Amino acid sequence: MTTPRRVIHHACWFALLGPCVGIVVAIMSIVAIALQYHESPDGFLAHLAAILPILLLVTWLIGAIPALLTGIAVASLPTGIYTSRYWRTLASAAIGLIISVAIVIVNVVIFTDRNLMYFILREEIFRVVAGAGLLAGLLMGLIIPRLPPRAVSHAR
Repeated sequence: MTTPRRVIHHACWFALLGPCVGIVVAIMSIVAIALQYHESPDGFLAHLAAILPILLLVTWLIGAIPALLTGIAVASLPTGIYTSRYWRTLASAAIGLIISVAIVIVNVVIFTDRNLMYFILREEIFRVVAGAGLLAGLLMGLIIPRLPPRAVSHAR
């Protein structure tokens, strides 16, 4: 597969599936954090189930840009790293983590007046975004070569 075609392939699949993988981390984190503050888990889980479609849409919209950038970066990896499943998965996880965290840090610096160090060390949302980016990059780096359309060998 040529590099431009691989960039388009990876960008599309990462943007489509990457946020869906990150949703798992986000939902688990939201449930774990919220159950600390609710006496009745049944009421909270019923409320979460009622807003799940909205949560899925919002999470996908927030995660699509970092996933797209991660897909482009993974497709642009050198051949030696990309061909090794271990190194590709590790690099993809690191790229997903770095891009997700960088976007959150830029948003905090530009749009809020919070202390950045306090935000990084104390806010749960920072850890949720970092975990979602890491897991999405890890899983997508592992499965991306198996997703269609795969490279077809024309050798006879």
